[in-house]
Amino acid sequence: MISNQKAEYLKGLSNADGYIDPENVVAIASDAADLLHDEFEWDNAIAGHRHRVEQAQRLIRFVKFEIRTTRETVVAPFYVVDPQRPPKSKRYVAITVASRNQEIARAILTEELERIAAQISRAKEVAAVLGLSAELEALLENVTSLQTRAQKRAAEKKAMKPLRQKRTIRNRGQARQA
Repeated sequence: MISNQKAEYLKGLSNADGYIDPENVVAIASDAADLLHDEFEWDNAIAGHRHRVEQAQRLIRFVKFEIRTTRETVVAPFYVVDPQRPPKSKRYVAITVASRNQEIARAILTEELERIAAQISRAKEVAAVLGLSAELEALLENVTSLQTRAQKRAAEKKAMKPLRQKRTIRNRGQARQA
């Protein structure tokens, strides 16, 4: 866990579009006077640059925000892995920014569900050894079902886009003729 002060500071390191790159966090924190400097291991005999990037990723994942609903308060990650990041990039995006684009939001949820499914599969192997397979199997089926529905809905929305565009073009054409 990190302090609220450091979490706010990390939020300030994201760009205007809400993206944050762990490499940039390491570069900024390398200054001994930086607020985050003490969060990193700077002794190269113990940890190299790659380890410091992993430390930055850990810090980014600790940043949370609160959203109040009528029923409950949800504390969610402020940053999530950017599904549109360039190859080999470790870029993150603010979830509030990602929520503005349904395609990105679905991609993020799909990645989260894939991670859940992988973890449940691992837990399934452990449960078999412990004699708890039936309970875990039901949970895995629910997660897999949700993942399939989310992917199907995304595919349906994608398929509907060209139809909507054709209707708009047709409507514009009819408006010109009228």
